[in-house]
Amino acid sequence: MHIGWFHKVSVGIVVGVCAAVLVGAQEPAAGRGGGAAPGQGRGGAPPAQPPAVAPVARSPVVDQAAQDRGRALWASHCIDCHGSQARGSDTGPNIIRTKTVNYDRFAAVAGSVLGPFLKAGHPTQSKKPSESFTDDEVVGLANFLRQRVNDTMRGSDTGPNIIRTRTVNFDRSAQQAGSVLGPFLKAGHPTQGGKASASFTDGEVAALANFLRQRVNDTMRSSALFTVGDIVVGDAKAGEAYFNGEGGCASCHTATTRSLAGIAAKYPPVSLQQRMLFPGSGGGGGRGAPNPNAVTVTITAASGPSLSGVLVEESDFYVTLRETDGTIRVVRRAPGMKVTKTNPLQAHIDLLDRITDTQIHDLVAYLETKK
Repeated sequence: MHIGWFHKVSVGIVVGVCAAVLVGAQEPAAGRGGGAAPGQGRGGAPPAQPPAVAPVARSPVVDQAAQDRGRALWASHCIDCHGSQARGSDTGPNIIRTKTVNYDRFAAVAGSVLGPFLKAGHPTQSKKPSESFTDDEVVGLANFLRQRVNDTMRGSDTGPNIIRTRTVNFDRSAQQAGSVLGPFLKAGHPTQGGKASASFTDGEVAALANFLRQRVNDTMRSSALFTVGDIVVGDAKAGEAYFNGEGGCASCHTATTRSLAGIAAKYPPVSLQQRMLFPGSGGGGGRGAPNPNAVTVTITAASGPSLSGVLVEESDFYVTLRETDGTIRVVRRAPGMKVTKTNPLQAHIDLLDRITDTQIHDLVAYLETKK
């Protein structure tokens, strides 16, 4: 099937369809790695895949005995760089959200992803060659890391964290509390009390929706529950050197392009740090103006014309984009199709994997001089 198979649809229809789909679409039980592969379903031939890693439950079971062995190994070989909780240190990055750790976390066999990574060679504080770790030691480290990731979750041993799910956040942004959560519950969802979720009254749905809104609000920096100390504790000179050198910031932020002049007068230190580490939350170029930070996509089929525009949504089966004239196009994935995404903020995303706490503080201190 070539790229000519798509429909031009009105924005209103797309919004309606997406809302209906998203209402029932909680994150899959296997987490981000557990969805169907692109091209599968409805007769589509699956594309070439990396070595299969069978998914397991969202909160993988941790072998506590192996985890205890892994903790000792971690302290001997890894803690100096990656910290006691694998969240980084002054000399090494946070690895809680890295692909290796999370792919291994969802693997059917603990260590089946981490093991090959270590066999390829990775420095250790003890100078022990990482490829010399035994299978048992790899399993221990893998279970230790599974537990570290599990410790960051807000759910429970029997249910997932829903703070960042689409249903909760779409409802939080809806004009009427419960307008997204309600249809989700009407479709059926288990409850601990055995009450049929479809039987919740409109008042009960609204109450649950407002409760969840508050739980999400409590995670925000503007929340009364959130407190922060003075984070301007770094070395501004060191931050400037990192900005112009190793950090690579100056390659994008110049006096004429994406200038940061006056940025410290616009945002307080906490917001500066947040925007640096987790960019994209500050909105676009104003009402009616194009968002300079929008992710764009180009879809090229095996034959036929290509399409380009702002990425609206992407799934295993479809890619939705908005062209420059505002037209929404929904394209079904097909064998031979190439989807190329460009994220203007990718450098910030990549930076998070390698920047240290000290460098973060130094950069914030430097940005604070940009009054």
